[in-house]
Amino acid sequence: IKSVESSATQSIKILQSIAERHDCIVLALLGSKGSIVFIKNKTYHEPAKKVRTKNTTGAGDTYQAYFTVIYAQTRNIPLAMRRATIEAAKAIS
Repeated sequence: IKSVESSATQSIKILQSIAERHDCIVLALLGSKGSIVFIKNKTYHEPAKKVRTKNTTGAGDTYQAYFTVIYAQTRNIPLAMRRATIEAAKAIS
């Protein structure tokens, strides 16, 4: 799991190559641009929710916790990303 500026294309490519090379899940948190998950040769993207932000403290931690738990329970990456995004949006608004 890594927080990355969405404009840091080189960093995102490195994370993608790690997922492909090591057969693991790599989660890139892009802040207001959402998140990307790389697993093997697949890529999933979830856009951020548009909310009135009060404080961004804890958004990434909230996302990571929800993603991890939902994925562990369901093995469904898109569902885990969607639910984590919703909870992170609640945490910052």
